[in-house]
Amino acid sequence: MSSLNAMIAAVLLLALLAVQESTAADKSDPSVEITLTGNWSGRWTDSRPGYSPNGGDFTGTAVENVPGVWSATFVVGKALIFKAELKGKLVDGKIRFDTAVSLGKFHGVYTFKGCVTRDEFTGEYEGPDEKGTIKMTRTTELEK
Repeated sequence: MSSLNAMIAAVLLLALLAVQESTAADKSDPSVEITLTGNWSGRWTDSRPGYSPNGGDFTGTAVENVPGVWSATFVVGKALIFKAELKGKLVDGKIRFDTAVSLGKFHGVYTFKGCVTRDEFTGEYEGPDEKGTIKMTRTTELEK
């Protein structure tokens, strides 16, 4: 290999390593605030046969009322709207939720266990006669 080719290969390798280090630093940077506050979009699954394991799309918006407590509004499909207060704790760089939420007389009380990273909100829920999962990513605006 010529010295010019070796130099080009070395520069490309150093550039690749620098990009990988930068990406890793961004993910673990303690100065980046982890919060549920903002807009979210994703999918849910449901254990009930009528809904199949595929679930559907949904969106949400959350606002922090006091440290560790958020008011969230979730829109399932185009018609169902659920409002919930979620309490979470920052643990190991993630906000962790392990809570019960009342969705009113018709829907009942649901338990929710999940976590938020900078750009992802995931979890499992269980309610009257159903279990499911959610997986959402942060978005700049909600779909209409």
